Formats: sequence, C-alpha cells, structure tokens
Amino acid sequence: LTGFSGSSATIVITKSFAGLWTDSRYFLQAEIEITGSGFELAKPALLKQGGYAEWLSENIQPDSRIGLDGHLFSIQEFRSVEKKLLAKNIKISPDYDLISNLWNDRPGITFSNIFDHHIRYSGRERKDKIDDVRRKMKSIGVAYQLLTSPDDIMWLLNIRAGDYRNSPLALSYAIIGPDQVILFADINNFPSDLAASFDSSGIVILPYNEICAIIHKIIKNVTLYLDPERTNVQIYNALPKTALIKE
Repeated sequence: LTGFSGSSATIVITKSFAGLWTDSRYFLQAEIEITGSGFELAKPALLKQGGYAEWLSENIQPDSRIGLDGHLFSIQEFRSVEKKLLAKNIKISPDYDLISNLWNDRPGITFSNIFDHHIRYSGRERKDKIDDVRRKMKSIGVAYQLLTSPDDIMWLLNIRAGDYRNSPLALSYAIIGPDQVILFADINNFPSDLAASFDSSGIVILPYNEICAIIHKIIKNVTLYLDPERTNVQIYNALPKTALIKE
C-alpha cells in the first residue's frame, strides 16, 4: 500500500486520512519510501502524540465502526485498542481483510522442508519435553495448551525448517492435549521417516490453515491455556463458546 519496507508498522485509513505509524528506527526511511503514496508518517516521539490507537480515539466519530484483519492482531493488542475506544462506543470488527482481493500478484507463502533437529544439538528428546509441559499443564489445571509461536514449537518438537528468511522455523501452530499433540504445518514438506516418528509419539500433523476449524471442534467444555500476547484474534474467535480459557 505504501512502499514502506521496514519490519514493523501499522496503517490507519479513513475516508479523509491515511497514516503510517512505525518506531523511531524507521522515521527517516519511512519518510523517503512513502513520499507520494498519499500516506502521512506519524511520529509520536517527535510530535508528542500517542500511537495509532490514541489517534483513533481522538479523531474517529462516536458510534463509528472500524475494520481490521484478525489474523494480524493479537488478543492483547485488540483489547488495548478496544479499551481506548470504549468511551465513544466505537465497534471494532476483526473480520476484514481488504488487502488480499486487491493484491492480485501477491507472492504465496513459501514452505520449506521440515527436518529433525538431532538430540546431539537439542539436548533432550521431544517426548521428554512434551511430558514436562503436560506435567505443568496438569499442575495448573488445564487440559490443552495452544502454541502459536513457531520458535516454541520448534524447540518443543525438536524440528527445524526454513520458512522464515533468517530463522530456522516452520510456519506452524500446535495444540498440546493430554494424549496427543496436533501440529499444524505444511504436511507436504514432512519427510516420511520424521512423520512416522511423530506418529509413534502421538504427534498428529494437519494442514497449517486448518487450525481454526480443528480448534473449534476439539476445545469444547475443556480448559485451554493460551498466551493473549501471541494468539491472534481470529483463532480466539474460532473457539467455541463452551471453551474454558485460561490465559
């Protein structure tokens, strides 16, 4: 949308305004890159203004509606914005991905081969790590735990990949249950010997994009442990009403 190539930014678009918020690392870069794009660069540190949520609370009319893509906002971030807009009765709808239909030539997700991270490097078998997590889950009274950070999942299951340019991670989610671990990843890039090892260890591999459908089916009338800083709104909203959530 803007031409900005930094690693962190948030954009707000209204009928009469388009602004980009980033941190001070990128002020000079962003100013150059978004020139002529129609976007204004917000500089909270220099202008003594707050972030984009504060801007919204000051500039959006009461009883308005804001759309955002729930894939890209954590539960905690969503709640923070919601709280700042509460006094104006502004509704936030997290089901709006307006970019995908516009960006026709967008590159697809590139999945890489997933491989076993040998115990000589990892130090402990995956089974022992999973057992440790299950003991902790039992001690705090939860039946399932949701993992949404690929680094946590790679460590727990002793696997690595190259889905991220500079980190040995696989794009993935995981659900740890009392008897089974479900890994959501690209099943086409799993070597057969690793898949067989997972199967014998009670680790089920399912397609990456099935997380919402599966979590809606299995987390009913049971307690799920999750991190609101790392779980996105779309997954949270996919949970059934009968789920008992512990954060």
